[in-house]
Amino acid sequence: VARMVYTRIVQPGQPKKYTYRPGDSLLLRLSGTVLPKVWWMMALTMATTWFACLFYDPLRRGRKDQSLDKMEKIIHNIFADMESALNYLTGFVTFILGFFNSTVFYRWWKMRELCGNIVEASQNTAMQVAVFFVREPREAVAAAEEEP
Repeated sequence: VARMVYTRIVQPGQPKKYTYRPGDSLLLRLSGTVLPKVWWMMALTMATTWFACLFYDPLRRGRKDQSLDKMEKIIHNIFADMESALNYLTGFVTFILGFFNSTVFYRWWKMRELCGNIVEASQNTAMQVAVFFVREPREAVAAAEEEP
């Protein structure tokens, strides 16, 4: 089976070649994706989440049983405060993204209107040029001259 090669410019002036066989599955393919560049970030996030869950779950269970000592209560409160801070941060990010989305849509709609204006103006110009340069058929001119 023949391999196909395509070139994509990743950074300005830095073309990168990718190869694939037509008909190959894209599901488990890494070439041409962002995964080779961010796998370490994904692994770090997974490890941090696993460690936090491993550490926080016994504190949460001990809090229900009222069996935490003073240091464990402080650590539990730190986790609770971090959770509420993340809730506020999530709400803030959602709020800001709403404004960003509104701005992007407004700009897109304005561009769509301007493109429509350009198309309409070019059609009007083409029609006026056609009327100016296109001559009437000789029969119509002859018929108009014969009328009293």
